[in-house]
Amino acid sequence: MASDMFRERFNSAEASNPYLPLLDVYTEGELLQEVKDISEELDIMLSITNRQNGLVQTFCQHVEDILVSDRQWKLESGPPVSATQANEGESRGDEERNRAARQTQLKWFRVQSQALLKKISVQTGELEALRDSAKSTEQSVCRDIDCWQE
Repeated sequence: MASDMFRERFNSAEASNPYLPLLDVYTEGELLQEVKDISEELDIMLSITNRQNGLVQTFCQHVEDILVSDRQWKLESGPPVSATQANEGESRGDEERNRAARQTQLKWFRVQSQALLKKISVQTGELEALRDSAKSTEQSVCRDIDCWQE
């Protein structure tokens, strides 16, 4: 390695010069590689978080569509039936209670889904801030190495 060659070369008689070790940028090169790795890992985490956000939004939309729709599902497996078919035997009061219950479920679900989406948004913001910090650190270390090599 270049660092080993540097050390071998200057461990001889010239090693009495106290400034020679300052020219060795091996540790800064290792630091630069670590920062690049961290930046890459943060990019991967951001990608996963963005994908998760998209999936949660799609799921929430599907659940809302089900709760808002005018269809009710049978308890046993089978195709959905319209509200009028499902409620033929029910009284008007039962139908209103069912509708009110669905509205309550919808409101509760919207509150819960918005809270979850907010958490994901906060996590995304934190990851972006960390990635920006890593990129800034990477640029600083690169500038330092470039200055030492001049």
